[in-house]
Amino acid sequence: MKELLRSLASLLKSTNGPTRVVIAAALVLALAVAGIAGFRASNPTFVLLETGLDAQKLSSVSAAIANKGIRFKPSYPPGPYTIWVEASREYEARNAMYIEGAMASDPRGIETSASGAATVFLGHGERLQQMQKRKEGEVEKLLEDYTWIAKATISSSTPARSSLTRVLPPTISVVLQLRGILEPDREQRETVATIVRSAFGAPRENVVISDQFGRTLYDGTRDNSLDELLAFQRQSDASETARIQAVFDDVYGPGLVRASVSSEWTHDQVESISETVDPTSKVRISKTESTTETPVGGPAGVSSSILDPSASARVPEPATTSDTTEEFAIGRSTTHTLQMTPVLKRLTLTLLVDESLAEKLADVEEAGKTLVRFDEARGDVVIAITAAFFSLERDQDGNPVPPEPAPLPETTNPTLELLIEHGVEILAALAFLFVLLRGLKKGTAPVPPEAATAAAHAVPDEEIDVDMLARKHVEQLLTSDPEKVSALLSRWALSESPLLKTDA
Repeated sequence: MKELLRSLASLLKSTNGPTRVVIAAALVLALAVAGIAGFRASNPTFVLLETGLDAQKLSSVSAAIANKGIRFKPSYPPGPYTIWVEASREYEARNAMYIEGAMASDPRGIETSASGAATVFLGHGERLQQMQKRKEGEVEKLLEDYTWIAKATISSSTPARSSLTRVLPPTISVVLQLRGILEPDREQRETVATIVRSAFGAPRENVVISDQFGRTLYDGTRDNSLDELLAFQRQSDASETARIQAVFDDVYGPGLVRASVSSEWTHDQVESISETVDPTSKVRISKTESTTETPVGGPAGVSSSILDPSASARVPEPATTSDTTEEFAIGRSTTHTLQMTPVLKRLTLTLLVDESLAEKLADVEEAGKTLVRFDEARGDVVIAITAAFFSLERDQDGNPVPPEPAPLPETTNPTLELLIEHGVEILAALAFLFVLLRGLKKGTAPVPPEAATAAAHAVPDEEIDVDMLARKHVEQLLTSDPEKVSALLSRWALSESPLLKTDA
């Protein structure tokens, strides 16, 4: 070992400066790697094993891992809890956790796993409960297909049936564990309620839906029509305000005109029936003709004033009357209209204009009327006020300074991305090549004649025994590579044999 250190020291002394720097950097890097490896070994990295554990499951998982001698770190209360284990033994911890059954839940609620002979002794009520539980599981699985529902729990209650009473509808309670959103919107709540009501045949007032925080998302007994109307009004006002504000910002500059729209709507259902008659469109449906004959008498006292009573008087012909009756059906159309769409009752537009645009106040007001489709007959109101906006930055003269436009995102240069990703490796490689080429250049540089002469006439500090040095080299060569020594001796002997013959 001592000889090895001496040889390494002699080799280090014989090298030039850049080579020594490279060797020192390599030694420092090796020591740093060894130190980091030792630190990581004594302080292991913990990785996530399980999350969302309650107190009972945390105790079971901790006991299973501790029995295997694996270091772990649980989260602090309150729950739900999370547990981390050292990264090198993660799979061993998982195996221990599942072998011990630490994640198994205690059976609660209605047991549906009975099979075989055990089902023979089930009563009628228990069979109905199992059927209801299976239906609840199917609906839970259906609801969990939505990306924003992590878990769904359904509990249904069906009143006892009797032949003497009418069948009552079931009541449904749903608890949703939301994922990715704080609160579902109205359409999502209505969708869940419709699915549950359709699956169990329950009326609207028998369904209650809540989330994991205890908030009521849907209650069938509460009339949500007012909330829906207010939500429609708020959405309409926000949409109109954003549209008008965008136009004013583009025309007069950002922040110089502030617009606010407030509307009133009527949601009455209007039903109207109208009937239209078309005289030109008629169809004869019946025709009746009748003829009536009426006898006509002669003049009074004719027979008494005639000398010959036997002579008959002339009888007049009877009167004939003809009557024709026709019935026609005239075309007519009946229109039944049911209007359920909201109707705008009144609209109010408020315009706040910066004092720098005071001269253009009339133009701003006229533009606002046009944008909101102002109707004076409807009772619309437009209010325009000038004021000095405190939030605007102004110059020395009091004029607002327009904000600087947001810079456009620049495209990333591929070469820059390469340098950012592999910059350290590229710099290390360039430094290594620089040091290597510099050392090679110094090693192959020609020696000046003056330096060679000085080296030849230099007096050594210590007298070197050449024979001893040669003997040491031969001993080292015999120890390391005896075959090479035998080959050199053979060549030397072959080269010396002609000289010996010549001398003889």
